[in-house]
Formats: sequence, C-alpha cells, structure tokens
Amino acid sequence: MAGPVGTALAELVLARGWVRRLRGTRALLVTPSGRTQLQRVFNLRYLEGAP
Repeated sequence: MAGPVGTALAELVLARGWVRRLRGTRALLVTPSGRTQLQRVFNLRYLEGAP
C-alpha cells in the first residue's frame, strides 16, 4: 500500500505497537499483540513459517 493511505496505516500500526521497525532495514516485524489486533480489525491472519 502506498500514498497517503499507506502512510496513515503505517503510522497507526507503529504508534499502537502492532509492528516495529527492524534497525538498519526497511523491514517491519509484526508483534504478538499486532497479530491479534490485525486479525481482529482487518481479518488478517499470520501463518506460522510463511515467508
């Protein structure tokens, strides 16, 4: 997702601690609480071991 919507979503999930930045990269790590909340709010599911 890009543009203003992507920016707003990224700011939201970072501020709520659902994801955190991996230092020195552009990667994000979904936190345990983030997995729960992303499933609850957006119906996203985390598949263990998925790339």
